[in-house]
Amino acid sequence: MPGDILGEEGLFESDHVSLCATVSYQPLSDATLHSVSHDVVKKAAKLEPGLVREVALHINKRLALTTSRLSQLLFMNIEERAYECLLSVSMLPGAMTHPSGTQIKFTRIELAEMVNCARETAGRAIQRLETSGLIKARGQQIILLGVRHGKAVNLGPSSTLEASA
Repeated sequence: MPGDILGEEGLFESDHVSLCATVSYQPLSDATLHSVSHDVVKKAAKLEPGLVREVALHINKRLALTTSRLSQLLFMNIEERAYECLLSVSMLPGAMTHPSGTQIKFTRIELAEMVNCARETAGRAIQRLETSGLIKARGQQIILLGVRHGKAVNLGPSSTLEASA
């Protein structure tokens, strides 16, 4: 997401070697990465005490997301995990409004990486989600039916369920 912060460990640990091994990030679109040294962050926190609170809120949100994803791995089947993943992708800037819901461009490989399964398993999950009427899929284009900004909505009787991609 725009404005994401990664590598927050650097706020607490200044050992550069240990940080390089812990940060991994794969953007879904073009991204610009900015680096801020440990010393600069410490100086900024002294000058602007509100910075520490904002970073703590960010870390709290990241921890909640991590906990949610761990729960998904432990307690959800692959179709549920795949659908939750597609819902989260539908909230990203690249998602487009579609008369039947929200359209995203997402490969089976990307889905497999995000839900921790094989590409073939991700493909089968997409087929099952389509059979159950939750999505329409054609190649990389996936329409989450009845979804706006990651939430289920009533699109009314005039909405079509056919993908016009």
